[in-house]
Amino acid sequence: MMKAEKFGAYVFDLDGTLFRIPVDWEAVRGSLRKIFATDSQFIPLFESLREHLGNDPARRAEAFAAVDSLELKAVEACEPLPGALDLVSGLRSRAKLGLVTMQGRKAYDRIAMEHGLASAFAVSVTREDSLDRAEQLLSALGRLGVDRGEALFIGDRLNDVFSAQKAGVKVALVGRTGTGDSRPDFSFANLSDLAAFLAA
Repeated sequence: MMKAEKFGAYVFDLDGTLFRIPVDWEAVRGSLRKIFATDSQFIPLFESLREHLGNDPARRAEAFAAVDSLELKAVEACEPLPGALDLVSGLRSRAKLGLVTMQGRKAYDRIAMEHGLASAFAVSVTREDSLDRAEQLLSALGRLGVDRGEALFIGDRLNDVFSAQKAGVKVALVGRTGTGDSRPDFSFANLSDLAAFLAA
């Protein structure tokens, strides 16, 4: 097992990993169905959105604005997960920190400002930069100036594991356990367990 001190950078996912953001995703899907005039279920949402935009890129601004509108409503009720702010605060003094999210820039900036994270992450990559998580990761590491072998990505979904594997980045899964092809390098029940590992 790689020791925590070997990591020179940590890249975090936002929603579900550091914060709970209660977006009405069904309303988002409904808005996107109207915009693209389709009966698609938009599941998985952002992968489906990426496909639709590939076929109809002129809808990008309208689609992103629709998602922004519902996200910004949810930001008012978002809350950090237990231990999230302390973890980020403790890591920022000894490593480079980046963030990747499928949230929009407007929502992320508001969360960062309201929770004192505006200067915590040296790099933040949002859906405006890419709708592909592996691309987001590689972009974040490139902007941090860190080799992929020096970084740990921390997420909460199996897609985070697949994307990290595609990008060649080690990954820690928080809140669930992967199996088979979706097995992460590390898994933790919660952020407190992750913090204990990183402090060891």
